[in-house]
Amino acid sequence: MLSPTLEWRAGALHEEAAGLGTRRVLACWDGEAVPSRVVGHEDIWNIGLLPRVRQARFVYGLHPRVMRLLERDVEAARSRLRVPEPDTPVHGLERIAVAVKSRASERERVLIWEEDHHDIWQRHGINAVQYQTGKALLLALRLLCFTPYGDLAGTYCAADLPVTRQDRLTIDSFMADLAIDWRDASHLDLHLCG
Repeated sequence: MLSPTLEWRAGALHEEAAGLGTRRVLACWDGEAVPSRVVGHEDIWNIGLLPRVRQARFVYGLHPRVMRLLERDVEAARSRLRVPEPDTPVHGLERIAVAVKSRASERERVLIWEEDHHDIWQRHGINAVQYQTGKALLLALRLLCFTPYGDLAGTYCAADLPVTRQDRLTIDSFMADLAIDWRDASHLDLHLCG
């Protein structure tokens, strides 16, 4: 609500003017317009550092009632939004989608990792956002402990980590063990509306 939009455009980092909050957009998701925001995110920083990336943005959308609540002032939103009590039923899907489009061919590939909030709440006592975040951290820890990455000197992010073909197979194996299940979702036709 308060942070400015941060995104890569034409291969350069762009930040909206301070004080405006994140930019409101409509994201088209499988033909449905979803009220969303373009927010700053560490993944966008990492992806934007890749030399061939020209544009990158993180579009975040919640249930329409929550998005309307975020249109109000911070204190009004803070008074209504909270972590539910353990006996509160939680429903809906947490969906992370990544869309990549080739500038040369215009071909697009979309992957999605989807988890059911209610199922995760029942099995683990957390919501699916926490679950996916925790799984990503477990993947990072496995990479540090069980690959040569933990021995590398320096500071790396996903954009400059020296990933080999064998490393990709190891990462795929770790993701399968952790039930990090990215699936093809090119049929979703993800884009910003209008």
